[in-house]
Amino acid sequence: MLSLDPAGFIAAFVVLSVVVFLTLYICAYRLFFANSDRNDYTFIGSDFMGSQSSDVPREFLNDEEALTHLAETYDFTGLSPEEQSSYLKGEEFTKTNPPHFQNTRGKSFTPDDDKTIKDCGTTAFFFEPETDVLSSRYLVADRTELSFHNNDAPYSTATAVMNYALPTKNRLYSDTIYFETKVYEYDNSGNPNAHFSIGLVTKPYPSSFRLPGYNKFSIGYESTGNLKINKPFPTPLQQHQGEQSEYNALVLPPLQESDVVGFGYVATTGTIFITRNGKKILDVMRGCFVDMYPAVGCFSTNAKFQVNIGQLGFVWIEANVRKYGFVSTSEYKKIQGDRGLVALPQYDSVISNEEDKILDKGEELPPRYPEDELDFFGRSSKDIVRIGSSSRSQAPHTTEHLSNEKEEHVDEDEEVKEPKGTELGPSSEVTDEPEEIMDLRERIYEQQI
Repeated sequence: MLSLDPAGFIAAFVVLSVVVFLTLYICAYRLFFANSDRNDYTFIGSDFMGSQSSDVPREFLNDEEALTHLAETYDFTGLSPEEQSSYLKGEEFTKTNPPHFQNTRGKSFTPDDDKTIKDCGTTAFFFEPETDVLSSRYLVADRTELSFHNNDAPYSTATAVMNYALPTKNRLYSDTIYFETKVYEYDNSGNPNAHFSIGLVTKPYPSSFRLPGYNKFSIGYESTGNLKINKPFPTPLQQHQGEQSEYNALVLPPLQESDVVGFGYVATTGTIFITRNGKKILDVMRGCFVDMYPAVGCFSTNAKFQVNIGQLGFVWIEANVRKYGFVSTSEYKKIQGDRGLVALPQYDSVISNEEDKILDKGEELPPRYPEDELDFFGRSSKDIVRIGSSSRSQAPHTTEHLSNEKEEHVDEDEEVKEPKGTELGPSSEVTDEPEEIMDLRERIYEQQI
């Protein structure tokens, strides 16, 4: 048999190792660091997502190849200048302000936020008003009521986003968060392209010029029936060209005035579902654990909405029965302490403070009254109550006073008689003496005093 030269064997091993290393390095470089000419978004598995990539459903994220294919499919070059500008602004916003995908499972809440929500309940949640007050396109009333105005110009877009994300932390007994949005006023008869969108978004989000569902990570249920999830295409005008539009994908029932749309989120499984007018119609996705914020937006139209996060009863009956909503409404025994994010405060827990004199007096309360007091008015058993006499004759009488009264005045008026029960203790009988005798008795008593 041929014997292998040790030096040759080592040299072959080194060469093979170098080749394998270079191959792996080139693959890794092309996969994670190489940029193409049309790199609009970073790759799904890059450091843009970070270590939290498993908390976002990957099938709903767009890599550069998918976006390039969408741009070619929906003819980006043939879009109107407003639509091209909106798309490019959205791309730039996403690059400079990437979504906070690291905020998962309630990490967007600070300790101060937790305390505020626990103390205030549903009143801690409200829609953030626009920063530009002079040219605002929507108003916020009573925290969750939205009124869009001055938004009916061509391609005018505005989205209202809630201040806090869905409260998913520490939901031991109620693992589902649910809210409903009622369409109070909406009329698109003057503009067939006008529509609105209700959904969930991450922060930061380009709410001043994009509806929910167009930028990642966001979901939008549009009034036309389209369901958009992180899809900048088709554009608002492309998918609203009437029945002839090839871009419409009406997977949901269209919405109109007086409809009620509900969004639910199951914290344990990351499931997002949608209801309409009290009926569950669709499970959108599973495995989404990113903190998301309720959002309502309008495109080229004015409308009014009311968002119910649990301050009122829900149209979806199951949400009322199973106590869904932002704030847990279970009985106090189930949400003691910090088990629920918005559990009731523990009023029975007293902070010990040795210098607090008021707290030190707590054991002596209520005060101890004398034992000889029998009734509410403080009258004791030694008091004699004259039934039928005036208020001034209710003063305490002793046996000595009664005997002197009888001896001195029995000769003056023989008709004066002592009522029965002048012994110690109050009488249980009502006197029938005339009013004149009662007045005389009163004057005699005053003279004795």
